[in-house]
Amino acid sequence: MTKQDKTFQKTSEGIDLGRRHFLIGGAATGIVLTYAATSSFTEAVAQGLGSYAPSVWYEIAKNGKVTVNVAKADMGQHIASTMAQLVAEELGAKWSDMNIALASNDPKYGDPVLGAIITGGSWSTGMNFDAMCRAGAAGRMTLIETGAGMMGVPADECHASGSRVTHKSGKALTFAQIVSSGRANKTWTPDELKAIKLKTPDQYTLIGQSVPQLDIPSKTTGAAKYGIDAFLPTLKAQTEAHIVNTASIAGLIAYPRIPIHYNASKYAVVGISETLKGELAETNVGVSVLCPGFVRTNIRESQRNRPTELRNEKRNERGRAMDAAVVSQRSIPVIQPDEVAALVYNAVMADRFWIFTHPELMAAVEDRYAGVLTDAKAIGWASS
Repeated sequence: MTKQDKTFQKTSEGIDLGRRHFLIGGAATGIVLTYAATSSFTEAVAQGLGSYAPSVWYEIAKNGKVTVNVAKADMGQHIASTMAQLVAEELGAKWSDMNIALASNDPKYGDPVLGAIITGGSWSTGMNFDAMCRAGAAGRMTLIETGAGMMGVPADECHASGSRVTHKSGKALTFAQIVSSGRANKTWTPDELKAIKLKTPDQYTLIGQSVPQLDIPSKTTGAAKYGIDAFLPTLKAQTEAHIVNTASIAGLIAYPRIPIHYNASKYAVVGISETLKGELAETNVGVSVLCPGFVRTNIRESQRNRPTELRNEKRNERGRAMDAAVVSQRSIPVIQPDEVAALVYNAVMADRFWIFTHPELMAAVEDRYAGVLTDAKAIGWASS
């Protein structure tokens, strides 16, 4: 433990935070900004009677609109639209009928593989692909069975596409007509879902295609609600509060051996944090950004959480080799998580913005900003 850690205290129950509350946002990918397309969700809920929910993952309103419940944090990767695309593919719905809504923290929305509500490690699509597709297929099969009954035709002579159930004779009913009837009400058991035969890749019409992302309109108009919109009112209501965003030392130093998208995302977290600090300067909410170096965690072992058939151990091996090369080249120590916790705690207590973990990396930070000033002075834009 270093000298500046002396204010770090533990009680018999763990770290004593006193009266100060703080929120740690982010993990391997940095700050977590989630959004909710609230208008679509409200619209679906307002339909009330006549809606049909084949699965916890989505509901079909009596107007035919499909709202997919997404239990993943969307950090710009459009994972919400991906989940909707998987459902729509097997359901046979038009893309224009698809809506998305972020799920609550109800345990029923836990990841189908991990069981917990968690986002990270590029797991979302791989671990939810099967469950979302089966949920969509269950809805399609129920709508076909119900629609065929309403039309008085055999179900095996019908198919679903374009949000319609169509018989080979040309007779058809829309999803809206079927759901509005109230006759679509089958509840599927886990065993029945497992028995469903899904489409083969050559039958896909939506998966693998570029479609308009469902979150873009609300983000463009400002109607989207981000995680920060949700928790800031609560933080401001406290006597004291603090936000800690986790970036990386790569948010200040663009190491060439680190993937470009990683560097870019960490710079973004630093920029967001600096903006928040300015915007919240006159409030009771403090802001810090954590820019750690190497910390001894199991992040490089994340493949262990994936289903066996989706694991990529070579990716782990490459990551470990890259870490070892950088640490060896620069003689950078790997510190323990509790050391980082102490540094974060002390920074929160002192209301400091920057949180660093490795003094060995400060020379590189100084070099970067010295380079900025050198070039600015060369054109007379900075004082000597």
